[in-house]
Amino acid sequence: RAIPAGLTRDGIPTPRGGCRWGPDVVKDILDRECYATGKHPCWRTEIVRDADGVPQREERPADEQYFADFPAFLDSALVERARATAARNVWRSRREDRSPEVGILRYGFARCAACGRAMAVTDTSPGRARNGKPRYQCTSTRHVTHPCPAPSGVSIDVLDGPILTWLQAIIEDPRRADAYRVERRPAAPDADALAAATAAEARVGELERHVAGLVDNLGLLTGPAAQIAAERLNAINDELIAARAQRDRLVAACRGTIAEDALTLAPRDALATTILDAIQAMATADPEPAHTFTVLLRVPEGAAEYTVPLSWKAWQAALAVLNVTVMVAQETSDLPRWVAEMRLAGGVTISAAAMANLLESRPWRRTWPAHAGTPWPSSDPTAAVHRV
Repeated sequence: RAIPAGLTRDGIPTPRGGCRWGPDVVKDILDRECYATGKHPCWRTEIVRDADGVPQREERPADEQYFADFPAFLDSALVERARATAARNVWRSRREDRSPEVGILRYGFARCAACGRAMAVTDTSPGRARNGKPRYQCTSTRHVTHPCPAPSGVSIDVLDGPILTWLQAIIEDPRRADAYRVERRPAAPDADALAAATAAEARVGELERHVAGLVDNLGLLTGPAAQIAAERLNAINDELIAARAQRDRLVAACRGTIAEDALTLAPRDALATTILDAIQAMATADPEPAHTFTVLLRVPEGAAEYTVPLSWKAWQAALAVLNVTVMVAQETSDLPRWVAEMRLAGGVTISAAAMANLLESRPWRRTWPAHAGTPWPSSDPTAAVHRV
């Protein structure tokens, strides 16, 4: 929403010549690949009819498609950043008449295994809930062109707990200690104190050069001139003593503003980078939380301790950054009851699955690219704790 607000504020006309931009217009522009690539796809889809004569739009074979040149006016990197931001903030678009605290995986994180569409939270009213429990439910049974062949559903309290436990096990995995490097960030003095001390040092240097010049010339003078120069030298000497005392006080004050060196974590792989980003996103999403909890990241020297919000908003922000998707199948299906995946940069995928009994989840497994080497080194952390 910041993009249309900025375009409206800058007075840039809309594609139809209007003066007020809306989020839907910006989304349509970002979704058009040709605006960034300069290539417009032609003959991309076609209309086909099924056995009942119902028309459906389908993708054409790749050899039938072609591209036409188009004047590109958007920077590709800027478009990708805007899309990534929109994907992370999709949970902010909730309707205000629905309780957001019900269902940590709503807004696209829980999806139907049969059709791949986002599941909705249904029957959240006390008088309508099945067995008194709200559910994630696929609502695409009446889709106009592609109805879901096997809509799935699961109680929220049955799914949310195992997913959050799985995520916390990944984040706090003690075998991941070597994925982080503890760095000491040199502390810097306060800028104003440093500027005052620097100015005082320059004044002392100026007076010392003046005194040295008078001393060199004093031996060449006699009579009244020598007496006048001596009196002037004594006056400047008193000023020099006062300037040095002032400089020493400012330097001492400057040292007092230098805090102890800060400890920071430097990630060594894609998962560590994403985890640190998720922790930061949680703090940003809920800056004044009513409740908090502690996350311990194992490091070679011990553990880094983070205090993060314990709230729906914080977990939604973390799920978006971690790029988590949970596919839910019907309870009577031969597929796992749910499969959770975390897709990271560089082709890294971490997944977990549960069969019909959600209380007996299969251990989560990791899939790394072939060139990634050994991604999960062992470590024996000490009892030391670094507060970050």
